[in-house]
Amino acid sequence: MSRQIVTTLDACRDMTEAFSERMFLAVYGSPMLQSAVGIDPADTRPQRKAGKSALHHELLQTRIAELKARIPTGGLRECLVRGLIYVGLARGGGVDERGFSAIRRLRGVQDDRPRSTLQEFKTLLREQYFMLLIDEEATLAAIPDLLPRDVQLRRKAFSALRQVLSARGEMISEGEDRLQRIARLFGVEIDDAAAAPPERRVEKTRKAS
Repeated sequence: MSRQIVTTLDACRDMTEAFSERMFLAVYGSPMLQSAVGIDPADTRPQRKAGKSALHHELLQTRIAELKARIPTGGLRECLVRGLIYVGLARGGGVDERGFSAIRRLRGVQDDRPRSTLQEFKTLLREQYFMLLIDEEATLAAIPDLLPRDVQLRRKAFSALRQVLSARGEMISEGEDRLQRIARLFGVEIDDAAAAPPERRVEKTRKAS
């Protein structure tokens, strides 16, 4: 039923967008209107692009500096999100129902702060993603200093991270390598069999036998 509702909503959205596109082309694609505003449809020269203002550049640099300054701040929740994004970038693609449902569990990770709201969690994901884009090495290197000293808590958190990442099925080798790196940053031990999804563990067991 959930999939049918999503399919119906997607179909309505596609139909609305297609109708809007046809209306736009019908109005602004008229040769008479284009001639009236000085547009030549036969002109093959590249269109001029609006230049970015100095203020836009200044705001962008300010935002980058702000995110860089916040790289060494945070706690367990930020570390989990950094690990999730870092490993997930190797897989590409979007998040399906299983992945989204699993990610929701990270909102409830216990640290010294209350459970985050959905909007706060979205903001956290977006900012940590930008931090990794701006300076991946520094963002990852800060993880050990942000983690709690409790080893059991780190193991529990890393286990939750693995469950989220395995929700979409088997990872490629680059994703497994990245997961191993996150395990080292978390200070936990993880071997190849433990890092692999259940289907892969079964396959390895059969080969070994």
